[in-house]
This record gives sequence, C-alpha cells and structure tokens, in this order.
Amino acid sequence: MQAFFDSWVEQLPWPLSAEDRAAGYGHQLSIWQLEVSQTLVFEDPAQGRALVESIIRDNLDLGRPDRVSLLFGRRVTKRTPSEFHTRVIQYGVLPCIRIRYKHSAPKIYFKDGRAIRIEMVINNAADFGMNRGLLPNWEALVALGRQCNQRLLEHLRVSQDCFMPLAEVRALGQPTRLTNGQRASALRFADERVMAVLAALTSQVFIPGELTNKTLRWRVAQFLHRDLQSYTSAQMSYDLRRLRLKGLVERVLGTHRYRLTALGSKVAFFLTKLYARVFRPGLAACLPEHPLSYPLAEALEVVAAEIDALFDCAMLGPIAT
Repeated sequence: MQAFFDSWVEQLPWPLSAEDRAAGYGHQLSIWQLEVSQTLVFEDPAQGRALVESIIRDNLDLGRPDRVSLLFGRRVTKRTPSEFHTRVIQYGVLPCIRIRYKHSAPKIYFKDGRAIRIEMVINNAADFGMNRGLLPNWEALVALGRQCNQRLLEHLRVSQDCFMPLAEVRALGQPTRLTNGQRASALRFADERVMAVLAALTSQVFIPGELTNKTLRWRVAQFLHRDLQSYTSAQMSYDLRRLRLKGLVERVLGTHRYRLTALGSKVAFFLTKLYARVFRPGLAACLPEHPLSYPLAEALEVVAAEIDALFDCAMLGPIAT
C-alpha cells in the first residue's frame, strides 16, 4: 500500500514544493481504522443462531473495566479515558454485541445467517501506545487484533462448552482426602459462599496473569453483597485452599498467586449457569405465593393434585370420626 501510494506522489499535485521535498518533507499513509476479524461457519445454521444468542446473553458484562483489561491485556484505571459498556444491537433479526474500550471495540455477531464473526475494530492506534503511521505499526496492530479475537474466542468456547457429568459434580460436593493425607472440604452446590466464589472465577477465565487473594476477594464480596470487613482475607484464603485441593486452581511455584485450571474454568461456568438458569428459577416457580405464573409451577400443581387423588382413591387418609 505504501509503495502504491509513493508511485502516485510524483504524479499528483501536492502543496509541498520541490524544495520542501528536497528538505525531507513528505507524505505518509496513516491508519484511521483497522478491522481484524475471524469468521466461523456453522454446518447447521439453526444451531449457530441459538449459540450466538446464548453467547450474547452470557457476556453482557464484558464491557466492565476489569473484563476489558483482561480482554485487551491493558491496564484500566480511573484515569483511562473511556465509557465502559456493552451494547447489544439488533440489525433486523440479527443480534450483535459490541464492547467498548477507548476508541476501539470488538464485536460479535451472526453473519449471513450461518456464521459467527468476531471482529476487532481499532479506530485509534494511540489506544495501544502506538501512532497512526502505517509502516511501523501495521503488523503490530494486526497481531494485537488477532490476539484480542483469540482471547475472546477462547472465553466464548469455555463459557459454552462446560458440561460436566454427574459423577464429577458429586465429587466436588463431597469432602475428599488426597494421597498426601490433606483433606479437601466440599464445594457444595447452591451454598451462597461457594456460588459467589465460582461466579467470581467466571470473570477470570481468560486472564493472562494470576489470581491473588486481594484481586479475587473484592469480587467475591460483591457477589455476597458484603463489604471487605465481613468477608475477610482469612476466609478468602480458606476458599482458595478449597479450590486448590479440588484442582480448580493451582499455585504458582514460589508465590502466593494462583492460576485457574482448565477444570476450574469448566466447573465455574457450569455450576454458575446451572444455579442461575435452572436452580433459582425452578425453586421460584415452586413458591405458591409467587406473583408470576410459570408453566413449571402450573405443571407441578397438576402433578400434586393427581398424587392427592391417587391417595384418596387408595383410602390411605385418616378416617373421620
């Protein structure tokens, strides 16, 4: 592109005189917008549409500053000039999710009814410590865009492919003893504190660095709706030990830092989604005083009535005197 541009410089009128060009002044191409994309085509377009809608529903919080910093590999502080948000846009019947960072944004959408497209749009190279010059920064910006796309794709893969067999879920919910004699406490499903820890881990699934007591503790406290005084550092240490002995995190040798394992990311996503989408709404539907009408609640009422009728026919109730 630069060579093509240079070939026309001498043939087009420019405000620079011959003396200016002889003194070293000239024109160079600059990058005003760069798009790096990856497109994955589905064999079954109907399944692809359902997957993309599920991806959008699961990742509405990707625009939060802490998630943005992990996705872009950039440190985000209070002085970072950006509006952090996630936008879901509907073009006709095709949904699109867009995450903003300064002047740049990755987006995910369903393309042509049969493919998922992940597209990193860089509108200002200065967002990543570079200038707009084409020659020195082209390859670096393309590599950065591919890296961001790959991180986002890996996060999406883990969040959607997280099914666990019942035996593994049971093992997590029971106390176990390791070969070295250490006792691993149970991580009981639906326990408030356990679910808060797992929900906090879902936001760290594609973190390029490590976890610490400090970085994870404030997030767990948020999910518990507590302050840091009521969820202490000692409690966080205990929870990290449980995660380590269950194989969900591993300690970085010689440090007090931890790294999320492949099993840990799978467990965190599966149990968090199971709790939020099945367990809580299912129990809410069973409450007779619930103001909303759920198909599940209506079906359970029919089942309960049929069971009562069965016992009445069997004459197992107490005899009235």
